[in-house]
Amino acid sequence: MSDTATFILLITPGGFEEMFLQFSRPALAMELPPVPTEKPGQEFFERMEKLNKQLGITVLPVF
Repeated sequence: MSDTATFILLITPGGFEEMFLQFSRPALAMELPPVPTEKPGQEFFERMEKLNKQLGITVLPVF
């Protein structure tokens, strides 16, 4: 086993990057922010669901 993983993700058609742009924010410094200690709140998931519908993105359940 290795601590490193490689994975390729293909998303078509284009446009999925808009979701990342909508949920990102400018960096405050040239370093990684601390790892979150809490799970996102319900508001985050509601906002994500609304944006996904606007962008035509379907999120499949974990199986």
